[in-house]
Amino acid sequence: MEYQFSYDLLGKPTAKCELDCELFGDWLTQDMSENSNSTEELLAIIQQLLAREIQDYCFISDTFHLLLDDSEAELKVNNADLAASVNLEVEWHSEDSAGCGLIDLQHILEAWLDFIA
Repeated sequence: MEYQFSYDLLGKPTAKCELDCELFGDWLTQDMSENSNSTEELLAIIQQLLAREIQDYCFISDTFHLLLDDSEAELKVNNADLAASVNLEVEWHSEDSAGCGLIDLQHILEAWLDFIA
């Protein structure tokens, strides 16, 4: 997964991800930009999934929820039906979910953690 991190005019970290994974950039920007503890928690969960210590995991944040299993990650907008009808501070895309491999998610989370540290 290709991604780019930067800071907005107010100094808040932002993330942009490639076309099929744009929601991951929104999720990092909106829900994970000020919470390194959650990022560290997710990295630990990913290690448990890869070691097959757990079968799956669901992480719920303010705007999105992340479903993980031992090989894939799926990010979905919370209340997608309602979200389309209200004006939230998320750049909406044609899809209300996106997926990637678990290893790809691990790499972007490690890079994000380094970036916001």
